[in-house]
Formats: sequence, structure tokens, C-alpha cells
Amino acid sequence: GMAFRLGARARFESDLQPWVSAEFLWVSGDEDGLDSEEGRFLSYENNDATPIVEANEFGLDIDTNYLALRGAVGVTLRPFPKLPPAELRTAISWFRLNHAVPLPPDPPFGVSGTGDNLGVEWDIGLRIPWSRSLLYDMGISFLFGSRVMEEFTRRRDSEAYLVTFGARVQF
Repeated sequence: GMAFRLGARARFESDLQPWVSAEFLWVSGDEDGLDSEEGRFLSYENNDATPIVEANEFGLDIDTNYLALRGAVGVTLRPFPKLPPAELRTAISWFRLNHAVPLPPDPPFGVSGTGDNLGVEWDIGLRIPWSRSLLYDMGISFLFGSRVMEEFTRRRDSEAYLVTFGARVQF
């Protein structure tokens, strides 16, 4: 398999140190998952840029057979001069499968067809330093317009949301 990633990030000089980034990501899939050849890109994981679609802890852990277009903006906040800066960021990502996922002959939950639209994910995050060795991460993410989720879930939902809170300890 193959993967291709192209992106750019720009920082601007001001008190808030704003930044903006854009990214294109294409990861190959397997055109025929029923044959004996493995054609998809097999990653080493940790492509967790979006909490719902890509993250492996709480998300869907999709890391092969997809295309992503992503844009993000953020600012650096310095509420406490003696501590590392806090960061507020938001990103919007559009996802599509490279090869539609075929449903089995007897599909689950009575759905039919194939789907290739993974939807649009909007993420908002805040990283706050508590001390030089402790950071808190908070975030909320929304996935909407996902035809794939609509076809493969019992409730036929095309939306999802995720609220996260974490602590990072650095020694």
C-alpha cells in the first residue's frame, strides 16, 4: 500500500501567535478485500489527528483506505507568564473512503448499499499548562454527514460527538 501527505503551516507574529494549517492526506485501500493480496496501506498507528475518525483510543481508528482534507487554526495564550503557553485550536476535516465498503449479502440491521462518505469532523481543543510538568487537554468533536456510519449502525445515525479530557505528565 501507499500513503501521500501534503501540508503547510504558517505562524504569524502577534501577541496571540496565531497559526493556520492545511493538509491533504491519501492512504491506499484494498480494491478487493476478498482476494489473497493485501493492497491497503498498513500504518504503524498514531495517525490520530482527529479524535472521532482517526484516533485509536476512543475513535473509529480508520487509518487506511481514505482521503482527508483538513484545515486548522489556533492561537497561543499566555495566562500565566511563568508557565508554558496554553493553546486554543479548531480544525475541520472532510473524509472519504477511497473504495466504498461493500455490505455483506445479509447486511446487519437491514441496511443495504455501499458507502464511501465518512463525513466532516469539527474539532475544538484547549491545552492548559498547570505546572511545568502537567498539561490538561480538553476537547469536543463532532462528526456529521457520515454515510458510512449511517449504513453500519443500528440507529442509522450519520452523526457522532466526543468529549475528551486528559492530563499529560512530563518528567
